[in-house]
Amino acid sequence: MASQSPLNPTFKGHVATTWDALLLFEACLQGQINHVPRRPHDRERQELISSGNIFIYEEHASGIKRWTDGISWSPSRILGNFLIYRELDKPFPPGEKKRALKRKRGSQGVNKATPRSNSTVLDPTTIARDPERSLVGSLVDSYLFKERGLVKKTISITFQGVPHHLVSYYSIEDVDNKSLMTPTESNFFSHIKPRTELVMSQNFRNPVDEVTLFGQEDNGFMGANAHFYNMGAHQIQQQQMHHHQQQLQRQQQLQHQMHAIQMQQQQQQFHHQMHQPQPDEQRQHQLSHPSPHQQDVQPDEQQQNGEGFDWSNYQGPNEYYYPQQG
Repeated sequence: MASQSPLNPTFKGHVATTWDALLLFEACLQGQINHVPRRPHDRERQELISSGNIFIYEEHASGIKRWTDGISWSPSRILGNFLIYRELDKPFPPGEKKRALKRKRGSQGVNKATPRSNSTVLDPTTIARDPERSLVGSLVDSYLFKERGLVKKTISITFQGVPHHLVSYYSIEDVDNKSLMTPTESNFFSHIKPRTELVMSQNFRNPVDEVTLFGQEDNGFMGANAHFYNMGAHQIQQQQMHHHQQQLQRQQQLQHQMHAIQMQQQQQQFHHQMHQPQPDEQRQHQLSHPSPHQQDVQPDEQQQNGEGFDWSNYQGPNEYYYPQQG
């Protein structure tokens, strides 16, 4: 039975951007990588719920209504088009409301930035001061998080009326150490182009062409900037120039892909319009191929030419005229 077969993650890596997620969804739809048919069993969780594992499931085929993994998570926070959760040091007591902690100024000599639950774009200064914000959003010090714990990042799309869900896990340390590759960085996805419906027909909070093509993605300033805080001014400038060049190359590639998608959509619309009969063509077709009812009420050729037509009974252009039968 499928439910008893070993469960493997859909992909191993890190989903940094919406485009990364769309590449994974498209690869699943093409059969290049696999949806998961079920949730992990209790005995599998310790191995499967780990940093770098990404699971994609199709809601109808799998029957999964809610993804469960046995981890105690914080309440969710919005980060671009994703929802973010952080692993807690211990679960909330049963029945206790999940309240955020009150902030302590100067606690342990660290001044944390005030979280903004709906913040989606973070400025470089904020990230330089606290690089975690690019990975966990506003979940910085609002709860008792587990040291070196996991982050869960989720996003959903709908394709042909069927919901597909992505659940990814990572640790801040693994992302900072660049231990996890993103789909955009992987050569395996270089030939994958998300179809138009995945890009244009979703209820994303941020349009893909805006948050992806212009460099301000879901996690604010892009990942490399998170490491600027421990560099000197000269190193920062060099790193910024190098990162800017990478961003330009990535932007050009994504713009080309988006242009190809838009051209395909325009061609499909043009093809559809070309095969739609025009009003004049419809009228000509009706005159050339009258229906049986129209044939019954058509006057003969002499009457069509106005010869022998009994105009005394004519009621106007909106009335049918039925010639009197001798």
